[in-house]
Amino acid sequence: MNELRKTFLAGFFAAWETVVDLPLSRSSLSARPPRWAAACFPLLGVVFGGAVLIAGDLCGFFFNPVAGAVIFALAGTVLWELRDSGRGSRLLATCLGECFRGTAWQEALENASSSPDGITIQPAAPIYWIGLAARFLILFALGRSGAGSWLIVIWICGFSLQGMLALESAGPEKQPIFPGGEQGHRALLGMLILSGVCFFLQFPTGTLAAGALYYFACRKGRDLLAGDPDAVNDRIALISAGAEQFWLLLGLLLAL
Repeated sequence: MNELRKTFLAGFFAAWETVVDLPLSRSSLSARPPRWAAACFPLLGVVFGGAVLIAGDLCGFFFNPVAGAVIFALAGTVLWELRDSGRGSRLLATCLGECFRGTAWQEALENASSSPDGITIQPAAPIYWIGLAARFLILFALGRSGAGSWLIVIWICGFSLQGMLALESAGPEKQPIFPGGEQGHRALLGMLILSGVCFFLQFPTGTLAAGALYYFACRKGRDLLAGDPDAVNDRIALISAGAEQFWLLLGLLLAL
């Protein structure tokens, strides 16, 4: 049992270190991650979304539902940025900014920047801040209506998308960003389906729509990753950030 726990933690830490910038100590862990470690990517969404949901629920219980919704929205918005140091939001804002300036989307994709300086250039700056404000308001609406668990669905899909693309992408060393092969694909997909079944009763239409969007994002993401291997990590963050905005809007349309 102790060996199984170490193996699981090795897989969880490996998934965490691939897509999350927040530090997590694994100094006492020596086990190598198993090939099914990709199944831990959806679990990251459960951990992050669950933490925000619990914080909002506790605040709502001890104070009032409005305060709980505010804390839920604030914690969700802040953690959304902290988990990848804001790279995804900056990449999406600068890419959209290039498109608004009339740049072809292929070139806008190449010019997308994860640098903090990128969002100081018009029109990326207002796009970035409007995106943060819209995210806060939608999360507040979800928390106020009792549908805050939709954030868990968003992050399950978002982390799973990053994991799937990492399994299929080669970095500068020409090796997959996240090893696992076919077994990793099956493990991730199995955990994603299990997660969908768990949320289907609460969000039947939303879960089906989120699954369809996930399938489309994976198919399109593979095409967008072709090119410079040095830019693969940023491309994955950009693709995930864009897809998560659609899952967020789904929550507003379907989960309320």
